[in-house]
Formats: sequence, C-alpha cells, structure tokens
Amino acid sequence: MAFKNSSDSSGISVISLSCITNKNRNICEHIHLFYKTIIGTPIIFWEFEDNILPQNSTFQQSPSATGDDCHYNIKNLTNREARKIIIKQSPSAFQVCIDKKIVPFNEKYISS
Repeated sequence: MAFKNSSDSSGISVISLSCITNKNRNICEHIHLFYKTIIGTPIIFWEFEDNILPQNSTFQQSPSATGDDCHYNIKNLTNREARKIIIKQSPSAFQVCIDKKIVPFNEKYISS
C-alpha cells in the first residue's frame, strides 16, 4: 500500500470519494477504470478524513495522466508524517476490491 510522496515531488496521490460518488461509481469501479494498468492486486484502500493530516497539509486537484479529475495530491506532508498516520490505522480501517466490489480487509489478501 502506497501512502508516500511521489518520486516526482508532486505529493501523495489520493482520490476523492465524494467526487467518485458523484459520478455514480464505487471506488473499486473507479480505480479499475482509471488505474488498472498501474495498480497491483488486490486493490487495498483506506478512507480517511482530512482532519488526521497536519494543519499545513493541503489537497491540490491534479487530474491524472489517465484523465481522472477525482485525483488529488496531498502537499506539505512528509513521508515520515505519512508513515506515522498510516501505521496508526487498524486493519479494519482498510477495504479491498474483489471483482469491483468492496469487501472488508483480511490479512489473507496480503499473504504471499
């Protein structure tokens, strides 16, 4: 799971759930539509509120190379801060896309 700054310094890549919902898709359908060539499987994601981020962090809308206008970059968040945030999350905070449907996370999805 990636929750760190892009190598091109554009920020931490996220997508807006409200934007996706407004397009009458679920997040799994949306990810498959725009990111199927660059993501791993299974798709594991985490919904979060912006109030968990440091006050100086901002969201900058930045349409993806695939044309996703629901794509944003989180700016002013270091990888160290991002890591602290994500490791505080319990496994139950994560969800998985299976056949474009959302299912609860289970450690079997990350076992090799």
